[in-house]
Amino acid sequence: MCLAACFAGGEDVAQEARQLNDQQIQQYIADNNLNAQSTGSGLFYAITQPQPNGQVVQEGDSVKVHFIVRLVSGTIVDSTAGAMALLAGQTPARLRPDNYLIDITPIALGFEEGLKLMKEGEKATLLVPSYLAFGANANTVIPPFSVLIYEVFLEEVLSEEEMIEEYIVAKGLNVTISTETGLRYVRQSPGTPDTAPADNQNVIVTYRGTLLDEQEFDANDDSTFSVQVGAGRVIAGWDEGLKLMNQGEAGIFIMPSSLAYGRNGTQSGVGGVSIPPYAPLVFEITLVKDEIQQIYEYVANNGLQGDTLSTSTGLRYAILASGTGAPPAATASVSIRYTASYLKPDGQSQIFAQEMLAPVIIDLESTETFLLKAAGIKEGIQLMRKGERRILLMTSALGYGNTGQQNVPGRAPLVVEIELVDIL
Repeated sequence: MCLAACFAGGEDVAQEARQLNDQQIQQYIADNNLNAQSTGSGLFYAITQPQPNGQVVQEGDSVKVHFIVRLVSGTIVDSTAGAMALLAGQTPARLRPDNYLIDITPIALGFEEGLKLMKEGEKATLLVPSYLAFGANANTVIPPFSVLIYEVFLEEVLSEEEMIEEYIVAKGLNVTISTETGLRYVRQSPGTPDTAPADNQNVIVTYRGTLLDEQEFDANDDSTFSVQVGAGRVIAGWDEGLKLMNQGEAGIFIMPSSLAYGRNGTQSGVGGVSIPPYAPLVFEITLVKDEIQQIYEYVANNGLQGDTLSTSTGLRYAILASGTGAPPAATASVSIRYTASYLKPDGQSQIFAQEMLAPVIIDLESTETFLLKAAGIKEGIQLMRKGERRILLMTSALGYGNTGQQNVPGRAPLVVEIELVDIL
C-alpha cells in the first residue's frame, strides 16, 4: 500500500528539521554518486532509466507505478508487490503496481511532484524531505521528520483519450461520429431521418450511465426524462450528443470528463456509485420520438395520410364509415364500441381498453368514466354521427397527460377506434 498521507504544512516543520533534511539529502546524493536535480521545492530527483520518447504525465492521467520507499538509513518502509525484483532488473514471481490519478489521489506531495517529472517507462530515484511527505507525523516504521527515498518505475501513463480508445477497442465498438470536443457517438439503431432536435427543443430520452469499468451510476428507462437541448441544463456531452441523433434513434455516448463532471466528479450517483474526478463516461441512450412524430408515423404506416383531419385543439381523426343525423349534445348519453390503444416509443400500439362486442353506454357529462377523462375522446365522440366509425389520434395533452391513467403510461399518444352505435 502506498504512503498516501500528505503533509502540506511546511511552515509548521521546525527550521532545524528542514535544514537537517536538506543535509541528509545532500549526503545521500554524495554517498550514492547520484546525478540528482533540484526542483526548488526541496525535492531532488534522478532519472536512472530515461525514456526520451515516453509519454509525459498530465493532470488527471491514470498512472501505474512500482516503487520501494526507504529511509536514508536504508530501511525499507513501503513497497509494491514485486518491486524489489523488478527494479533490480529481475522477473518477480508476483507483481502488482499501485494506480493513481494524478492531482486527485492523495499521495505524498514530493512523490506526486516526482511522478510529474517522469515519463512512461522511466525509472527514477526521488529524495523527498519530510516537509513534502509526513512532516512531524510518525508511525511504527517512519520516524518524525524523515527523509524518504523512493525508487520508482513508472510502468504506464494513460490519458483519458487513451482510456476511451482502449474501452472502444475492448468493446468492439464502431464509432459513427467523433467530434472536436472528444465526444464519440456510436449509432446502434437509426431513427426517423431529418428529425434531429434543435437548440431549446424539449426531448424525451431513456438512458443508462456507466463508468468505463461498467459500474452503473444512473439510469432512467421509463420515457419520463425530459431534456431541453442546448440550454445548458445537462452535461455538455449530452447537449452536443443529442443534436447528433434523430427521433427514435438509439446509440452510445462516450465522453471525456471535460464534457461531463471534470476535475470534481460528483457524489450524486445511484447505488453508492459516485463519479470520480476526470472520469470518462458512457451513456446508452435513446431519443424517444415525440408524440407528434409518433402520430405522423402511425398515420403513414396505416395509409391514412389523405384521410386525416384535425381540429383546433390538435385532435386528429380519420372517418372510416360515415354516419347519419346530428352529432350528440354535450348532455347526451351514447352507445359505443371502441378499441383504445396507446403508442409505445418503438412505434407499436398497446390496447388498454376495449369493447367491440356489446355496445357500452356512457354519459357524456360524466366525469367518472375512464374514457372521458381523455378530453380528446370526449371531443371526438361529440363530432360523430349515429353509425359512424372513426379513428381518433391525440397527444397525451388530450389523453391522460404526463402522469397517465390506469394502464396508460404518462406522455403516451392515444389511438382510439370508435363506433357511435346510437345516441340516446
